[in-house]
Amino acid sequence: MAVFEAKQTANAQLVAYAQEKAASVRRLHRTSLLIPYAKGVYPPKPLIPILGGLLTFESDWTPGLGPSFQQALAKDTGEGRLISGASLRTGISFLIRETTRIKWLLRESPRPHSCSS
Repeated sequence: MAVFEAKQTANAQLVAYAQEKAASVRRLHRTSLLIPYAKGVYPPKPLIPILGGLLTFESDWTPGLGPSFQQALAKDTGEGRLISGASLRTGISFLIRETTRIKWLLRESPRPHSCSS
């Protein structure tokens, strides 16, 4: 299960908006029920974590994954944490491994991708 915010650009305001959206989905009441089958019932499945992310066309930051971007993501590492995302035109992507400490896996392409046909 995942919640991703898709916007034209990435900036601090939109990162905060995506974090609040992820937090609101994670706060929803979720359930798991018994699963009946021919010989009885299976126990309820454990709830899986909800992944949060941000997809954009471009980034307002230079460099796209620099300190300003990382500070914006670090403002909410609780229910609003975003662990994955990409900015397509600038060719950047990120993944945060969920451990006790944030470990960044950042990639920035050497040049912007062309979106022409």
